[in-house]
Amino acid sequence: MLFFALCTCANAGNGIWTSAGPYGGQVYQMAIHPTTATTMFAITRGGLFRTFDGGVTWERADQGIGALVSTLLPPVFDQDAPTNVYVMDSAGRIYRSTDGGDNWLATGAEFTGTNELPNQWLDVPGNTGVILMAYSNDATPLLRSADFGASFSAFGTGLPSPANGLSLAIKASDPTRLLLGLAERDGIGPTLYTSADSGNSWTASTCSGCTVGLTSDIPGLAYGAGSSGLAISATGQIYATVDNGNTFTQSTATFISFSGGKFKVVGHPTTAGSYWFSINNSSLSNIFRTTDSGNTISNSFAGLTANSSYTSTIAPNPPVPVLATGIYAEPGFGVTGTRRLWVSADGAGVFRAVDAAGTTFSNLDGGGASLNNGLAGVNLRTVVVNPNPSARPGPGFPGNRLYAGFGDPFFSSPALYRSTNSGGSWAAANSGLRAAQIRALAIDPTTVGITVPDLGNTVIYASGRSSQTNGYRNPGLYKSLDNGTTWSNIDSGLPQSLGTVRHIVLDPRSCVPVVFPCTTPLQRVFATANGSPSNAVVGSVTTTTFNNRILRSDSAGGSWAASDTGLPPSTNISEGINFISQNVTPLTLLISPTDSNLMYVGTFYSEFDDDPFRSFDDRANGVFKSSNGGANWILASNGLPLRTGRTNTHHDVLAIAMHPTNDQILWATTIDLQTPDSASIFKTVDGGATWTRSDTGIGSRVDIRALAVDPTDTGAGTIYASGAGSVSNPGSVYKSSDGGLTWHSISVGLPDDAALAITIDPFVPAQLHLGTTAGVWSMLQQADDDGDGIPNGQENNAPNGGDGNGDGNQDSSQGDVGSTGVALRAPSGVGGGFITSDILSGTGPNNCQQAVDVQSRLALRYGRDPIESNSSLYYGYPDDLIRFEITDCSQAVVDITFHNENFNEYGWSFRFFGPSTPGDDGTMGWYPMSSGANPRAVKVDQNTWRVTLNANQFGSYRPVSDNILFMGGPACFDDRLLVNGFEDTNAAPATCN
Repeated sequence: MLFFALCTCANAGNGIWTSAGPYGGQVYQMAIHPTTATTMFAITRGGLFRTFDGGVTWERADQGIGALVSTLLPPVFDQDAPTNVYVMDSAGRIYRSTDGGDNWLATGAEFTGTNELPNQWLDVPGNTGVILMAYSNDATPLLRSADFGASFSAFGTGLPSPANGLSLAIKASDPTRLLLGLAERDGIGPTLYTSADSGNSWTASTCSGCTVGLTSDIPGLAYGAGSSGLAISATGQIYATVDNGNTFTQSTATFISFSGGKFKVVGHPTTAGSYWFSINNSSLSNIFRTTDSGNTISNSFAGLTANSSYTSTIAPNPPVPVLATGIYAEPGFGVTGTRRLWVSADGAGVFRAVDAAGTTFSNLDGGGASLNNGLAGVNLRTVVVNPNPSARPGPGFPGNRLYAGFGDPFFSSPALYRSTNSGGSWAAANSGLRAAQIRALAIDPTTVGITVPDLGNTVIYASGRSSQTNGYRNPGLYKSLDNGTTWSNIDSGLPQSLGTVRHIVLDPRSCVPVVFPCTTPLQRVFATANGSPSNAVVGSVTTTTFNNRILRSDSAGGSWAASDTGLPPSTNISEGINFISQNVTPLTLLISPTDSNLMYVGTFYSEFDDDPFRSFDDRANGVFKSSNGGANWILASNGLPLRTGRTNTHHDVLAIAMHPTNDQILWATTIDLQTPDSASIFKTVDGGATWTRSDTGIGSRVDIRALAVDPTDTGAGTIYASGAGSVSNPGSVYKSSDGGLTWHSISVGLPDDAALAITIDPFVPAQLHLGTTAGVWSMLQQADDDGDGIPNGQENNAPNGGDGNGDGNQDSSQGDVGSTGVALRAPSGVGGGFITSDILSGTGPNNCQQAVDVQSRLALRYGRDPIESNSSLYYGYPDDLIRFEITDCSQAVVDITFHNENFNEYGWSFRFFGPSTPGDDGTMGWYPMSSGANPRAVKVDQNTWRVTLNANQFGSYRPVSDNILFMGGPACFDDRLLVNGFEDTNAAPATCN
C-alpha cells in the first residue's frame, strides 16, 4: 500500500504537505515601495516574497514567473506607478507585474547570451516605463528601456566602448542626474561617468589629487545630501564628490582589495557625508558607515548577528556578523523620524534599524514578532526527530521535537533550529553553537528518556562548518548535553580547518560496559570531512594532502584520531601557475547495528587540471567498507557505474542507507555530475561485494541526495529517496514498498528545487519530514492503494461511485486512472469538480500503466496566459489544470475528463504549462496543444480531451527518454467577442466565457 501526498500552504493536516518554517535564511535582494514603507519584496533561496505589513508576514509572490527569480537584480518599482514592478528570472527573462506582484508576465526582453550580465537597474522617476540598466557584455555599458521592459537598447552618448557597466545611481531630488560605474578597462580610465540629462549624454568624472585614479572597478555608487555622492572601487579606494559627480576626491580610508563583490550604498538625504554601504563578498561582511565621506569607516552595528553567543576570539570579542547582501532605505528615511534602514543577509534573513540613526538593528519588530515570518529562504541539509516516546505526534501528545540544520552558509546563520510541535513553529537552538552551517545531526538514543522532562537530558552531536571569518573559525564538531539548548565544541587536538564536516554518526553498541541494547551514553563517534590540508614542498612543487577525512572518537568527542587509512589520497599539486587536484571526499558513514567493526562510507570525487593535455590518476571512488572499526578501508563498489574511461573511479555516491537489521543489505545513490542521465539507485545484498540497479520508477537524471529506511519495517520493504531538481525538471520524493525494486513519487506540491534530507517519525512511520531549499516540509500519509498520488477516500468520491472513467472498476484500484478533486490552493468558489486522467496506451514496461502525483492545480498559480494576438487579453481556466507523471514510459495517450463541463461551447482550446524544451527553465510558459496541423490534444467528447505525450519532447517537463511529466488544461477565450457587430449568439454555439 502506498500513501498520498497533497501540498498546501495552509495549516497542517493529514495527507497534506505543509511547511511552517524555519524562516529567514538566505535573502539576496530587497526592494521597498517608493511611498508605502510597509510594502516590500525580497528574493530568497526559496523564491520571491512580498509583505504588506513591514515584514510581520511574508507571502510568496511569483505567480507567472517561469523559472526561479534571479538573485542578480533586485525587484524594481516604477516610481510613478508603483503597481508596476519588474524582476528578472534565472533564465535572464524580464517580467513585469501591473498589479503590485499578484501576477507576472514576461515582457519579451531576455538576457541569455554567454557574456551578458545585467549588474544593476533602476527606474527613472518622472518617466513611467523607463528603466536604465548597468550592463556587461564587453561592448555596451548602459541599456535603456522605454517600453516597460519589453526591449532594451544601448543608450547614452559619451560612454566608452567596449566597456562594462557595474553600478548606477540616480539623484532622488533631481532624477536627471545619474552616475555610472564601469569595470576596469586594462588600466584605462576613467571608470566613472556622470550625466545631467537623464542619461542621454555622459561626461567622464575627474579625480582631483587622487593617488589612485579612477581606473579600477566601481561596483558601488550613491548620491547623498545636496550635491554630494560617493563611489567605491574594487581596489579599496573611496571617492567623494560635492559637485554631483563631475569631480571626485580620494578619501583617506581604504578597504582591502576584492573581486566579484557588489556594493549597495545608501546616502543620507539631508546630512552631507553620511553613507551606509554593504558588500556581498567573502572578503568583507556586515554593514559599513561613514559620516565624513569615507575618510573614516565604522562597522559596529548592534544587532546585526545571526547568533549573539557566537563571539570572536579576538578582542573586543564581537558576535559573528551577518554576511550582508544589501542595505535599503524606507521612503522618507532621514526626513521622517519613523522611517528606517533595512539589511538583507545571506543566511540570517532581514533586519530593520531600531533607531533613526541606523546604528542598531533587529530581526524583530517593536512587539517582539519576527520580521521573517513566512520568508522561506532556509536551505536544510539535515532533519532529525527526538525518539522520546512522550514527544510524538497524535492526540494527547505535544508533538515531535524536530531539529533541522541550515546547510549552506559559510559565514553566518542561526545554523540550527528546533521545533517542539512537529514542525508547527521553529526557533533557533544555537546558544554556544560556533557554527555557520550544520550538515549532520546525531542523537544519542540512550539519553532521550521516556517522559517529556527527560528531553532536557538529550545528548545531540552536530557537524558542519564554522564561519570562515578570522576569530570565528573552528573544526566544525559540536555537542549538546541538554537537548540542543546549549552547545560546546568537541574538537580537542584537531586542526582548525577540516573543510566541511558532512556527517556524524554514533556506534549504537559503544556504551560502557557493552550491554546491548545500550542504556548508558554511547562513546564511539565517527565523522567525515573534506580533511585538513598538509603541505609538502619539493623544489618548485607543492603537494597538499588532505588528512583526517574520517575521524573517530572513543570518548564521546573528547578526543579524535584519523581513521581513513585505505581511502585513496585527496591531493592538490601546484607548480608555478600549473595546478591539478584530485579529491576523494567521504560523505555518509554507516555502522552495522549488530557489529561495531563493520561499516561503510560513500564518497564523491572531484578533479581539476588547468592543463587539458595532462591525464588524471584512475583514483578509486564509490563505496568503501571497513571490517575493523575504521582502521582500514577497501573499495566495495563492484557493479556501481564507472566514469567514462576509468576502471576504479565510480560515480559519486551521495547517499547510502542500510537495512535496519541486516548489515549486508544496503542502498546507494550514484551520479556523475558531468554526465546527463547518469543518476541511479543501486542495491547490494552481500555487503558491497556486488551492486545491482534498483530504481524502476525513478527517471534517469533525478539527482537523489538522501535515503531513509523505515526502521519499523523489519522486512526493509519501505524506503524513501529525495533529490534535487529545477523548475523544469523538478526534484522529487520517492517511496518504495518492496525494498527498492519499484518506486513511486510522492512529491505533490513540494518545492521544485530540492529536497536534500528526509527522516521518518520513529513512532508514526507514515509521518515524514523533509529538509528542502524552503524550510522543513512535513506530511502524514494517507492510504493510496494504487499509488497514483490520490488518497483512496478522495478517489472513491469520484463520479459514478468512484469510477471516473466508467470502466466498471474503482479508480482507487487502478494506477493508470486517477480522479482528483478541486484544485490545490483554490480559494472558495474557484476550481471545477472532479478531473479524471486515464492512460489509454503507452510505450514502455507494462505499457505505461502507472501514473504518479496525479493532482489538479490552480492555473492562476502560474500567472496569466495572454492571447497570442492581443497580449492585453487572457485565456481563462475555469476548470484549472491537471498534472501527472508517467514513469518508465516513452510515449503515452491519455484521456482527461473534466466532469460536468461542456467543451462543445465556442472558445475552448487545450494548453500546456511547462518548458517548450524539456528541462530548460528558460522556456517555461503557456503553450497551445490543440492547434496546428498535428495537435497533441484533441477533443473526443463533450467533457474529454485526448492528449498524446512523448518523453523528452514538447508536452513533458523532464529531459529524459523514460519519463513523462505533464501539466495542462482547457482554456477559454471566445475570439468572436472581438468582432464588431457580433450579437447573434443564438446563431452560433454558446460561448465558453
